[in-house]
Amino acid sequence: MKAAGFVNITKKDYLIPASPWSKDPKLKELGLFFRTTWLSDIEGVCQFMFGNVMGWEKQDISTYIAHLKTELKNPDIHAYMVFRVVYAQKPLDA
Repeated sequence: MKAAGFVNITKKDYLIPASPWSKDPKLKELGLFFRTTWLSDIEGVCQFMFGNVMGWEKQDISTYIAHLKTELKNPDIHAYMVFRVVYAQKPLDA
């Protein structure tokens, strides 16, 4: 962003629970939304990344997805995802 001429660049990282395991009600809700989104999109993401980018076979990807879905639904796993937000201002003289 700096190379593009933006100023007052701010970067913030947020830890989002990967499932609704948190005791905090707000984080629990975020975790529920995150897991729901992940579970609805996981086939496409994994098929692209592991199939097209890494060259995995479809059967291996399907096996991995089944395992990943099980892990995402496991309440004993307290995982976080980093959600990064970056924003800046366009200079007034631009």
